[in-house]
Amino acid sequence: MALAIASIITISIIGSINIKDINYIEGESSSYTRTTFDYYISSPSQEQVDEIKNYNSVDKMFSCYALNNAFTANNKTKEIFLLLSNVFNDYDISIFNNKTLIKGSFDENGIMLDEKAASLLGANVGDEIKFSILGNTFRKKVSGIYLTSTYGTLTTGLALAKYSDDIKAKYTPKAYGFSFIKSKNDNIEQDLKDYVGEGNIALTYEEYVVAKVGAKPPYQTEEEYEAECQNKYNEYKNSVLNSAKKGGSQVSKKEDSYLLIKDKLNSTQNNVNRLNIITAISAFVVFVLVNIIFILANKKDNAIEMLEGLSSNKMMLKYDLKTAISGLSASLISFIILIIIASNTHFLSTIIPTILLLTLPILGAVLVIALFNLIYIKLLYSNNSK
Repeated sequence: MALAIASIITISIIGSINIKDINYIEGESSSYTRTTFDYYISSPSQEQVDEIKNYNSVDKMFSCYALNNAFTANNKTKEIFLLLSNVFNDYDISIFNNKTLIKGSFDENGIMLDEKAASLLGANVGDEIKFSILGNTFRKKVSGIYLTSTYGTLTTGLALAKYSDDIKAKYTPKAYGFSFIKSKNDNIEQDLKDYVGEGNIALTYEEYVVAKVGAKPPYQTEEEYEAECQNKYNEYKNSVLNSAKKGGSQVSKKEDSYLLIKDKLNSTQNNVNRLNIITAISAFVVFVLVNIIFILANKKDNAIEMLEGLSSNKMMLKYDLKTAISGLSASLISFIILIIIASNTHFLSTIIPTILLLTLPILGAVLVIALFNLIYIKLLYSNNSK
């Protein structure tokens, strides 16, 4: 029984450490492994979005306006990144999809939060969220909570809502913040090679003329003035776009972003696998050896019991029952403890193999010990019958 208790404690401690690591690995990689977009582009204009959608290399595209906003729920006010979209046809390629959904459901008339945003606000499905845009307050109910985003710059807590008519009446963005793109073929790389988001251009033509050119001087004709304004605006526009292009963040390939964290996650996964295997082998070997030592230590008592008329079958049954009760108890209790720990994560199905690897070896040890019992008792009775 002492061995069973020691096994339960050891397996539970090591298992909880590994479950924590697996939870970390799955959480950090979910934005890559549980989403189907291939590229992320920054600051596209509506015209650019319409053009890119028609590329033969593009399968799906989901675009959002993006702004940092104050959100309030449960008397908590936090800054959260708000995504607004007026078309949800292809939302399933985004961070918010069925594979990242934790609770609730997708509802374009509600608001979707990632888990970090929900935690910051202490919000749950069904709670009302208030958020402000340009001093205007809007209210929506939380319809779904999703895994925390770890992709790119979208890591400060995310909320996704519809760019509804009431918001449109108060807020008119110049361009989308970004778009997720799912590609059909490899031609997408060539198609996006020279992309730079026109949303980087802060001033419209009219705004630029007022701010930078000013009123038409009397010595210019309307045609001359218009031509000068257009030339200066084109210079400004090209300068902004070239600067954005040099920044190198206009087109991001999901796979490339994943490579930045993949080695670290693989290293953690290798450590988990190594500890799992070492623990499994150790539990098996220790359980077998301690039980065999216990059996051999009672050899004299076994000989006395045999001489007093105890049959070999009853002696074997006695040892097998002790071993089975001890082994099954250790394995089952360890399994239940680890399942309870894992149930507090979002990745139970991924963690199950680790739990089985840590708890099943003891059942294997029970079978080995039963075989040893059989051989040991047969030899004991055989030697004493001569």
